[in-house]
Amino acid sequence: MSARRQTPHPSELASTCGDALSHRGRGRSNAHRARIRFIRKSVSYTIRRYQIVPDGQSFRARTSLAFIRDSRRQAVHSPQPHLETRISDDWPSELYRVLKAADVRQMSYVPDAGHSQLIRMFSADRDVTTNVLTTEEEGVAIAAGAWLGGQRSVLLMQSSGVGNCINMLSLSAIGRFPLLMLVTMRGEWAEFNPWQVPMSRATQPSLEAIGLKVMRAETAEDLVETVESAASLAYDADQQIAVLIGQRLIGKKKW
Repeated sequence: MSARRQTPHPSELASTCGDALSHRGRGRSNAHRARIRFIRKSVSYTIRRYQIVPDGQSFRARTSLAFIRDSRRQAVHSPQPHLETRISDDWPSELYRVLKAADVRQMSYVPDAGHSQLIRMFSADRDVTTNVLTTEEEGVAIAAGAWLGGQRSVLLMQSSGVGNCINMLSLSAIGRFPLLMLVTMRGEWAEFNPWQVPMSRATQPSLEAIGLKVMRAETAEDLVETVESAASLAYDADQQIAVLIGQRLIGKKKW
């Protein structure tokens, strides 16, 4: 007497069905047909056990190959609520969109990992002039020159570079040249480098002491709205604005 075949656990059904379906174009041998019958019985058992048959549908209809195939396709391609795209997943792209909408034509920067995605986007844009700086204060003068030449500019830097700009920032403040700075913060959230901490504490007070308006964002949603507001203040009202991007948003570094 042959041993009775045991019904597999429900967690095994998906892979079993997938294997069977992958062979459906190779001919209909007796072994293949027997395997399909076994799959149908297994799925039917699982449906009955867990009561997952909608009203008005038969077990045979629910265990057909078409049902198995369509169910697998739906499981793969159906959107998952907890995986939906949010601004926080791609805030550099949102910032790029905001700055392009503000007609920014020049971008000056000292290479920084926190700004790396935004830098790459601007560098790939042929309508935007990118200026790699040797020190952050050069970007302040470039922003003033760009405005005099009829173009809007944005300056990207890290908080550790703010100290290099303090004297040059008087140019924008006294001359009333529009200035928009995006500053990624260090020395705050889970910082590993002690050298980043002192300048981090001094960043906002130093900028405010020289006459800049400082705005801060800790979430991606707030950051996009803040940069939109800052761009309007800078370019429409001839203000000097620094937007501080919290380190928690950038993410901690570990070398």
